[in-house]
Amino acid sequence: FNHPLKIGDCIEVLDKDYPFSGEISDLTYFFVHLKTRKGEIITIPNSLILQKSISIIEKNQKNKCF
Repeated sequence: FNHPLKIGDCIEVLDKDYPFSGEISDLTYFFVHLKTRKGEIITIPNSLILQKSISIIEKNQKNKCF
């Protein structure tokens, strides 16, 4: 199981209709779980991660995204 992302990475999914971003809180064989700035958990299928453009965002000094 090889994945280009890892837990703790901050990513932004670049989608023109519904862009979103967050910190990866969990990776499974089928889903990526993102925690947003508001504390919401978004579950994204890995197939969508492979189809969309993704930007990996560097964390700030306090180890937080955003």
